Amino acid sequence: MKFLLLVPLLWASIATADTLAITEGKGGLKYPGKFIWTDLVSDHPVKAAEFYADLFGWQVSQYDDDYWVMRNKGRLVAGITRNRAEDEDGSRWISFVSVSDIDETHARLIEEGAISVAGPVSVKGRGDLAIYVAPDGAVFGTLKSEAGDPEEMGADIGDFVWIELWSKEPKVAADFYGRLGYQVEKNWASQNENDLLLVAGDYARGGIVEGHPQQKNSGWLLYVRVDDVASAMARAEQLGGRAINLQGESNALGNIGLLADPTGGVVAVYQYVDPEGGEAGE
Repeated sequence: MKFLLLVPLLWASIATADTLAITEGKGGLKYPGKFIWTDLVSDHPVKAAEFYADLFGWQVSQYDDDYWVMRNKGRLVAGITRNRAEDEDGSRWISFVSVSDIDETHARLIEEGAISVAGPVSVKGRGDLAIYVAPDGAVFGTLKSEAGDPEEMGADIGDFVWIELWSKEPKVAADFYGRLGYQVEKNWASQNENDLLLVAGDYARGGIVEGHPQQKNSGWLLYVRVDDVASAMARAEQLGGRAINLQGESNALGNIGLLADPTGGVVAVYQYVDPEGGEAGE
């Protein structure tokens, strides 16, 4: 698995950064089961950082030659790390879920069939973290944050608003996350009865959907809130990204778009729609 070569580089690149906290708050609260951080591993991190800054208005801070931190309206949202693996091209987002005990979680994940890619390891300023491949092939991380987790709040324009597992084996994925303690429920917001929610702490923390036929591997997809999907997609293409049109895929409300940045990282853009008309959340 070529991806395994990326991970030691991620550790090495972030270990020398000035600060690696995922939140600048002082509450220190934890929300186990919540996805609390994401890093983009990229061959061309500067190009990726410039793209997301121009597209979403994120602010970029470079901490060393290999790691950049992105903020939205001053709030920490993501990191970008340089991929130095010689035989791995492109970019990959890795999202981390909050855990209370990194070692106990590691043992349970291995018992339930996950493959350990790296860690557990302690990174000063960031916390205790590890990366795994789930039984359906999707890559994810665990993190016990040193500074606490980002507070529970609504998503502003430019924030990550949702995360969803596009799985090639959705039943395997649902069984796996259910055994880890998530409540697996039908997604009430979807017309597809097979779309699921992963619930923890009385919140839906993510979803599971069946991967598209054109999709090669299972993967977690991040959704960024925008004020207008069409404008965001057009702007992404102007900046060197590309719209991803999946054959047979349709979005009845017209409020979701899928795009790749110029280095290959894939995200979705999402626009709230008020059922009674107009934009919600403003």
